Amino acid sequence: MKEIIRKPVAVFVLTLILVSTILFTIPINLFDGEVVFSVNGVERIEPVKMSLSYFIGLGISDKDLKDVKSFHLVGMGYFMVVLMLVAFPALIAYRVWIGNQPKK
Repeated sequence: MKEIIRKPVAVFVLTLILVSTILFTIPINLFDGEVVFSVNGVERIEPVKMSLSYFIGLGISDKDLKDVKSFHLVGMGYFMVVLMLVAFPALIAYRVWIGNQPKK
């Protein structure tokens, strides 16, 4: 186990899997998105905070989707997804890489 923690790529992959599992299974509303409602032929767009678990069907019920035509992330939401799923694990892996460098 200690050898795995010393490899930056392995740390990146493990952290990516851990963070993805948390964000895709627990409904934590962190990401900016929009919901398109269609009531009597009239469409209305509302900005909301969304969870990634909504995109795989976890944490949302049929009654929550009443009159919802679609929902999606907006630019800042995608940016936050990239930060959480790529940048955060990369930062931890970079820290492991720095820790493995020989001292001068």
